[in-house]
Amino acid sequence: MTWLDSCQDGSVVYVCFGSRGMLTCKQMDALAAGLDQSKVRFILCVRDPDDRQVATGYSSIPDGFEDRVVGRGLVIRGWAPQLLILRHRAVSAFLTHCGWNSTIEGVTAGVGIRVGEGTTNIPKAVELARILMDSVSGAQLERVQAKEISIAALSAIKPEGSSDHDLDNFVKRICEVKMSK
Repeated sequence: MTWLDSCQDGSVVYVCFGSRGMLTCKQMDALAAGLDQSKVRFILCVRDPDDRQVATGYSSIPDGFEDRVVGRGLVIRGWAPQLLILRHRAVSAFLTHCGWNSTIEGVTAGVGIRVGEGTTNIPKAVELARILMDSVSGAQLERVQAKEISIAALSAIKPEGSSDHDLDNFVKRICEVKMSK
């Protein structure tokens, strides 16, 4: 968190594809090139593949990448405190695989979420770089919308919120069905 504390508000993109997600060699090369070309500050959380996964085409960080982005990018190998990262004032966007937990955490943290198109796509590095730059530059409307969605989601789970109300009704209905048998 010390590295994030040194960053300006809304200047960091968090990149994580879940605790089990891995990228192919081509996908990882494209991601690394996009992050490198974008010149944005980022945290990249990756899981290193084992020997069997490497043999089937999965990859870790390209050689020299961490040296090229030192000071601008932070690479975390393995697990990261995702919710703490997403809630940090410096994080403005989240590039994710959109697994359920990641989506919920991103939405409730109020950060913009960038979604890939499928699991086999290989983005062009220049296009990915542009998207990453847009994520931390003047995309004010997107940030406002992300905050509005966060407020709505958090309101729904408060006592007397819509999710609380719906869960109560669901439990009551189950009890009614059970009592009628």
